[in-house]
Amino acid sequence: MKRDFVGASAAVTVGRVRNSAMNPFSWKNPYAWPRKPSATVAAAVIAKKWLLEKFGIRVRGHVSQIDGIRPRGEHDWAAVEENPFFWPDASQVAELEAFMDALRKSGDSVGARVDVVAEGVPPGWGEPVYGKL
Repeated sequence: MKRDFVGASAAVTVGRVRNSAMNPFSWKNPYAWPRKPSATVAAAVIAKKWLLEKFGIRVRGHVSQIDGIRPRGEHDWAAVEENPFFWPDASQVAELEAFMDALRKSGDSVGARVDVVAEGVPPGWGEPVYGKL
């Protein structure tokens, strides 16, 4: 069945664009979502660098659990930067690769836990917000 879309562009008027669901930057617009995380990631990278240079605050993160798998050995920040899983135990990376390959082939998914560590933060930073929770 052939459909005629002539005049379809006139169906969206200027007044309807103001509707939050049609706004290209609205949280209700599913097509706007890919733009938001990239801006957030860029802001975080800039903030991380600025905090280190200006105040000596180091913010780092690593995956601390994938499904039921947890790091067994020593926590090594150098290992975190060297593997695609951001895993702190380099001896387990091959095991994780095999686990993820099997998971992909089965079409299944699992959850993970990410830990973020901020070192060198002066006492009192964040208290106005987190003290109220």
